[in-house]
Amino acid sequence: MDRFLIRKTIAQGLIISCCILSFVFANANAQGFAKTSASGEVTNVNIVSNNENTSFAKLGDVVTLSFIASSDLASPHVTIAGHNVSPTAVSYLQYTVSWTMTDTDTEGEILFNISYINNAGDTLNVVSETTDNSKVYFDMTRPTSGLLSTAANPVSAPFSISISFSEAISTFDVNKIITVNATLSDFDRVRNNLITAIVTPIHDGRLSVQIPDSTATDQAGNPNTASVVLTRTAVSTGMFDKIYPNPASSNLTVKYLPAVNEKAVITLMSYNGVTVFEKEMTLDGLTVTIDVSNFPAGMYMLFTKSKDYSFYTNVMVIH
Repeated sequence: MDRFLIRKTIAQGLIISCCILSFVFANANAQGFAKTSASGEVTNVNIVSNNENTSFAKLGDVVTLSFIASSDLASPHVTIAGHNVSPTAVSYLQYTVSWTMTDTDTEGEILFNISYINNAGDTLNVVSETTDNSKVYFDMTRPTSGLLSTAANPVSAPFSISISFSEAISTFDVNKIITVNATLSDFDRVRNNLITAIVTPIHDGRLSVQIPDSTATDQAGNPNTASVVLTRTAVSTGMFDKIYPNPASSNLTVKYLPAVNEKAVITLMSYNGVTVFEKEMTLDGLTVTIDVSNFPAGMYMLFTKSKDYSFYTNVMVIH
């Protein structure tokens, strides 16, 4: 074979090889492009609740996930709070999917997944985060409430109380608080779950304060449970209107305020513990006269005790 034919054969071989390589590269690029295109893209991912606070959901609230898919993707597979849910196409490539929260769901952040399955059965492009940083938290626990006061019993002046809740409170209706023989004022929100107030007795006797059921709601809208009843006994100057004369030498007159129509035991006791006078009577503007003419001179304690309160004052006997 002459040199011309050899060169021609080699040239033809090179051309064929280049064509084959070009086809291989082109085919590889096409496959790569197809794979990239088939990987899919999800945008505008958002999750909200139909709760007044859209970042929280309580029992029975509906949580909705919305997103936009690229055109090359098949119908997406979606889970919300671990449940398989079917998406609805609200417009071209735009989907929404919803789940109603139940008592079997786990409290905390509501998780989701959006995934696609290609014709080969492969799962592609799993999305589990929103693109706008939206989140929804599930809370079905009702906050508990408590009442506390460091005021001693009985009380003779307005005193402070602390109203606490087991979690942050969103709403609080002071008009629902139940009070007996007292008024509330000067509410101060110290923290998002702690409120202080001033209790002012109306008249002497037993008073009470209670935070009833559904006075407050947490961030998800769950109403509180009722607190225990806080009680104190109110005494204005010990329910004494007048004690005269003091010191006394013959008769000691004790006049009680017209406040509570309740039986009480009135006791006059010396400082060494000797009872020199004791009588049970009903206190309601009552005036008591005690003959102290035969009592030894000195300091005495005048006690008044009923089933709801106990108070005393000092008196002096002179001769």
